[in-house]
Amino acid sequence: MRRFYRQSTLFVVGLVVALMICDRIIGYGFRHSWGVPIVGGEILSASRKARRPDAAITSIYLGDSVAHQLFMPGSERDPTARFLTSNQAVSVAGQCYLVEESLRSFPNLKDVYLIYVPGCFSNNLPNELSHDYFCGYFHQPRQVWEVFRVKRDFELSAAHLGRLLLPNMMLANSNWQPVVTTIATAPPPRPTAAFLAPAPGGGEPLLGLLSKVFNAGPDYEPTPAGTYGPDLSVISKHFLAKMRAQCAARDVRVHVLPNPLSTAETFADPQHVYEAPPIRVDPSRLVDPVHFREEYVREYREKMIQTYGLPLKQ
Repeated sequence: MRRFYRQSTLFVVGLVVALMICDRIIGYGFRHSWGVPIVGGEILSASRKARRPDAAITSIYLGDSVAHQLFMPGSERDPTARFLTSNQAVSVAGQCYLVEESLRSFPNLKDVYLIYVPGCFSNNLPNELSHDYFCGYFHQPRQVWEVFRVKRDFELSAAHLGRLLLPNMMLANSNWQPVVTTIATAPPPRPTAAFLAPAPGGGEPLLGLLSKVFNAGPDYEPTPAGTYGPDLSVISKHFLAKMRAQCAARDVRVHVLPNPLSTAETFADPQHVYEAPPIRVDPSRLVDPVHFREEYVREYREKMIQTYGLPLKQ
């Protein structure tokens, strides 16, 4: 019996070591040789930029894929600003962790701008989207524990732990079976507002799953059909409050602003999440319910800067 236990222990230890070595090799390949585009690469880029120390930075800009269109990381012409926009699949939790990294990296930070499509506040880290996006890039032990404590979702936490232990191997698996496959085979979504219905041929692929995954669970109360507003999920409530508290402790101001909104939608903000109402957009200027046609991106970026008085030197 002792021999059996000894051999079993050696086997398990050997397997763990072999898996860790494989994970490191895959990670080296991603970084140095393969050049393969990775799922959620914009999140990795934002995180790296947030961790790069710079005493000159006084304002940061975060947000979903529409904000990513308008304030593309790397397009900053102002040396005191840093764009850390990514996509909504990381939820407000991911945005909060980007702010945490920024507070450590930018000692003179004064303003945080979170620019969000209103409906994306309903994101409660659904399993269909979060494994590849949120869990893939925010999986420190304290983050795994905090998300479990807030949501108590064992399936999500199992995926989160997998990303913690074997991040590169799990990322490689995600690249082989991307989320677009899930979208293609998922049942048709049941939209609660017009923006939830995906338009073919453009925009963030995650839109196709929003209504399906946001309507599951007692913590979400959908807006009436045709009304567009920030309904805060359990995750959004916790991490938005945490973001505000951490910034207040450092005398940093948090500004929550809406992305421009189609005139086909009705906007409501009964919880007063936003500082100001959205700029309205003719639907003909959009490729789907929320994303801009390329030729209008610059125009609406300038409108955002002027309307909300964003401190961006042009």
